Formats: sequence, C-alpha cells, structure tokens
Amino acid sequence: MNNSSDNNTNEKSEADQHSEKIVKVINPILSLKGKERWSFAIKTMIITAVLTIIIYLVPDYYDLENITTLLSYKLLNFFGYSPHLSYFTEPITDLSWFDQVAYNSYDPRRNYYPVISISTSISNSRFIIVRACTGMQAGALLTSLVIVTPAKTKNKISAILWVNLTLFLGNTLRIAMMVALTSLFMEQFGLSYETSWYWAHDVLAKPIGILGTIGFVLLVEKNNVPILDTMTTWIDSFFDLFDYITGSKKPKK
Repeated sequence: MNNSSDNNTNEKSEADQHSEKIVKVINPILSLKGKERWSFAIKTMIITAVLTIIIYLVPDYYDLENITTLLSYKLLNFFGYSPHLSYFTEPITDLSWFDQVAYNSYDPRRNYYPVISISTSISNSRFIIVRACTGMQAGALLTSLVIVTPAKTKNKISAILWVNLTLFLGNTLRIAMMVALTSLFMEQFGLSYETSWYWAHDVLAKPIGILGTIGFVLLVEKNNVPILDTMTTWIDSFFDLFDYITGSKKPKK
C-alpha cells in the first residue's frame, strides 16, 4: 500500500511539473514568480510610462492633426453638412512650458491647429483639432505596451502598425460624429454649444472610446503580442505589495 501511495505522489508531482512547463511555454510572463515577477513588473511599468510620455509629447503631430481634420471635413460634407476649414494660431504664452520649449527648438508648428467650423441657427461653432484630438494618448500607451511585452519583433511591428492605423481611422470617424452631433443638437433641439458638446463628447463619444480601446487591445493580442499578460503581471505585483504591506502574506523569494 505504501508503494502505491508513493507512486501516486510521484505521478502527481511529475504531472504538476509538466503543467508548469506548459504554462511557461504558453504564458512565459505569467509563469514569473517572486523577484523575477517584481523585476519584470517594475522595469516594464517604468519603461512604458517613459515611452508613453515621449511618444505623445515629443513628436510634431501637426500633419496628423491636419490629415485627421481633412478626412473629418470630407465625411461631414459627404453626409450633407456644410463645414468650413480654417486654422488657428495659439499665442506662445498660452502653451505649456514643454510646448514652448518644443516650439523654440524644433517644432514651429506646435501652436498652429486646423479648425472645422459649422454654422447653425444658434451660432457659428469652431472645433479646433489639437494633439489630444488625434487619439495618440491611447496610441502612445498601446505602442509602449507592445514594445515592452516579450514577443517576436515582426509581431510587434505588425501590432503597432495595425493598432495605429485602426486608431487613426476610428478617431477620424469619432471627430466627424462629434461635430455632426453637436451641430445637430444645436439646430434641432435648440441646445447651447456647451450642452450640445457635452452630450456629443462626454456622454456619447466616451463609451465608444472605451469600447474602441478594448478592441485595440484585442487587436494587439490577435497579433500574438500578449500585452494582457504584461498588465496582469502588474496587477499581481500590486496585490503582492499590498499583501506585504498589510502583513497578510510574506513576500515570495
């Protein structure tokens, strides 16, 4: 009887080891434990934060702002609206300190923005397309996550290209929709510009943005770059830290 019990224990031990090997092959990030997981989480979080800031703040995005505006303008024309294109120059003193540095050193278009205007019976509304309107906050974060996540280089390149292309197209549609809805609310319901913009931008467009972000994450995963595993490791590490601080669990070695 003892031999049989020992054999069963050995078989279970071998099965567990085999399962761990499978996990390491399929999800090498999730298989990290203790200090390895902490090291991976801290490094990737810091690199992701730094890269996101650099990608979003440093480049000259005027051309992207302009192309996004032109395509949104054409969409509005196609659906029967009568938009007008113009440009707005922001005073240098109104720029943030970083934008002022960029303007004076390498980016003279930092304060120059394309504008879509639509006239209604209520007022002539202007929509200035700035950096934040390009969707590059999400683009910078997703690109950074792809870069820090262990995966084949060709898969990373494919994921970055597909995500940013899809983001650009989806964001162009989003801007055209917000402009159209704002003018529609003003014209048909007599709402003020501020109220109309609130309903178009905050109430209706933000849920679409959230769903879009989920779609972009799934698109990255489809390209075999497991950014969800990276984020899961971050969350697990935070829980480990919380347990350590509260004394509910000793840190894993």
